[in-house]
Amino acid sequence: MARDTRVVMLNENHWYPKHRLFAIALLKKLKKSGYTHLALEALYPNQDRKINERGYPTFNSGYYIKEPFFGQFVRKAKELGFVIIGYENENREINRELSQAQNLKQILDENPNNKIFVYAGLDHILEKETKSGKRMAAYFKELIGINPLTINQADMVGSTHNELTLIPQNLVNSFEKLDKAVDFFVINNLTSSSQDRIIGENKTQEFTIGPHRFEELNAEEVLIKIYKKSEYDIYKSRSIPERATLKKTV
Repeated sequence: MARDTRVVMLNENHWYPKHRLFAIALLKKLKKSGYTHLALEALYPNQDRKINERGYPTFNSGYYIKEPFFGQFVRKAKELGFVIIGYENENREINRELSQAQNLKQILDENPNNKIFVYAGLDHILEKETKSGKRMAAYFKELIGINPLTINQADMVGSTHNELTLIPQNLVNSFEKLDKAVDFFVINNLTSSSQDRIIGENKTQEFTIGPHRFEELNAEEVLIKIYKKSEYDIYKSRSIPERATLKKTV
């Protein structure tokens, strides 16, 4: 379905890192379908240019991008050749949703071969006006006349045997909270144990932390962060870890 449009929109709940694992899993498939740009709402101003130059994000790239899975999402996109673009409206005096849509339109207007994977928060991808007004995707359709493929993974939660379950909107729109103008809902049951398969294993070096180090911390748990050496050598603690995990000290 992504081949038949120039725009795929996927949302996330900002506090669910596993949503970024699904986004990572889509990157390679969308690249094969001709997608050229990854549009991120989460970027700070001018950070898209810096990421495209260096090939990876840093702590200063955006608030949500500090999370390891989001950092891996951006790294993988650059590895596959995507151009990163920020489309957020920084002028709060004008309509945020409309401005986001206008910024995306500009990318499509630049080149007829451009295809965009738009990664947004929550209801920005709704294609029709709601009681609270129009969202970015609704303005986008009006401005460009392109029907994006919209996938909502933020509103449906459930226990399934599958890691990912794709459900057409017309099968669930009788439920009030699922009567939203998107093409599909996804039940995302990916776990952190899926990351090696989805992201790909990185080369790591075995390192032993002596027990005295934990005794000095006087804590029941410690947060262990693993960084990419080439990034950490330059940005130190302003780097984004590839992994972060809590470990018990006893």
